[in-house]
Amino acid sequence: MGPTTHPAMPRLDFTDGSLKAVLKEALVEVLDEQRDLFQDIIEEALQEMALAEAMREIEAHERGARQRAGFEPTKGEA
Repeated sequence: MGPTTHPAMPRLDFTDGSLKAVLKEALVEVLDEQRDLFQDIIEEALQEMALAEAMREIEAHERGARQRAGFEPTKGEA
């Protein structure tokens, strides 16, 4: 049994790059319509990254302070 075609559905040919153009136009339209949502998502992601980096810096500082105080062996000791 071969592929079925619906008589009301025209066959589309996107071999000339028009599919790329249509998808690009659709993406631009979605981004434009949902600008606030995407801006909120990006801002939240940047805040999460900054928080994670700050936590790594705090942990590194505390680890160094413990080592200097003699509470934790340095690498290679144990």
